[in-house]
Amino acid sequence: MSRVANKLIKAKVDSGFTPDPDFTKLLTTAGAGGTTLLNDLDDASQIDYFYTSAFGYNTPAGGANMYTAVDDTNKVFMVTNRNADRLAIADWSDDTNIVATDTVTDSVRLDNVTQVAVDPSKEFAYTTNYNGTTADRGHCRYDYSDPTNVTLQWFLQYFATTYGLTVNPTRELLYYFTSSSLRTFDISPTGTNVMVFKDNLSLGTSIAAYVKDTFLDTANDILYAVTHNDRIMAIDVSTDTAAVLLDSLVDNTNLDQAYAVSVDVAAGIAFVITRYGKISSIDISDPSNLALLDTYTGVGYSNDTSRRGMAIDPGAKRVYTSYGTSYSPSGVKVIEYSDPSNLTLEATIDHSGSAYKGAKVHLYN
Repeated sequence: MSRVANKLIKAKVDSGFTPDPDFTKLLTTAGAGGTTLLNDLDDASQIDYFYTSAFGYNTPAGGANMYTAVDDTNKVFMVTNRNADRLAIADWSDDTNIVATDTVTDSVRLDNVTQVAVDPSKEFAYTTNYNGTTADRGHCRYDYSDPTNVTLQWFLQYFATTYGLTVNPTRELLYYFTSSSLRTFDISPTGTNVMVFKDNLSLGTSIAAYVKDTFLDTANDILYAVTHNDRIMAIDVSTDTAAVLLDSLVDNTNLDQAYAVSVDVAAGIAFVITRYGKISSIDISDPSNLALLDTYTGVGYSNDTSRRGMAIDPGAKRVYTSYGTSYSPSGVKVIEYSDPSNLTLEATIDHSGSAYKGAKVHLYN
């Protein structure tokens, strides 16, 4: 058993908390050096290391230039490459043999592509781009049911820049933010029939600007979003034509340049990580009254050219968060939160080179 596994188990025993993990494996995608897969988290040995230039690091100014979407059901993941106007897809149905299956390059519809979100039930991927010509800026739907032949279904023009692309597969809705609002679309139309506008929740630029990440609580129809201006917000999306802002918490110290959010729904705790190496726990038991519980400051600084990521194992009360910059080691920090008011570092999974810089972290079985 690895030193990492021993540290994780010992920390749990010492704290009196018996782990009951919901997940056994950790997948990281779109790191600077490729993709690494770890097996049983109480072993932490490596199954496969995968690298292809299609998933390579890209470094223009502006931040959040590489996004990843993971489809657990069909065991594929997708990565955008803003520099190359590219959407790439990989198959990881065999843990020991990750395979790049297709890449789509489009200098118009994927020009400066950033975000990607998936609907696993229909095997559709949605993207947004920042084309310099506003007429070529908008949203795409791609069919990846054959991961070796990803095909464009439609392109819907939208002149504004959008953020926080989120799919609700159960209700067949798609959400995204502009610089001042949250927009909701019906994505049930299939084939070449484009999505249908449902709602626009006006929030104002002081609240909605620069959304970096979202988490959709499908059980309670709450959309959580974090922004680069030090904010987490909770939005009731239970009515697809009338979203409602429930609360917005700003903390210029603990949420400074927030990058990612994830939620333990059963525990009523949200976690937010920032560019400056902080991870905060937020009490969301009443989403109309968000409250900071604790902040751990040792996750590690992340330069603005990478996208950070984290994942939660609710049963084990662990948060896995990527870390690393262009100038330091990189890897995954494991934070224990059996007491969410006292976040503690359990272990660090270090990796040489740049494999984990800005990586998306995903837990699965």
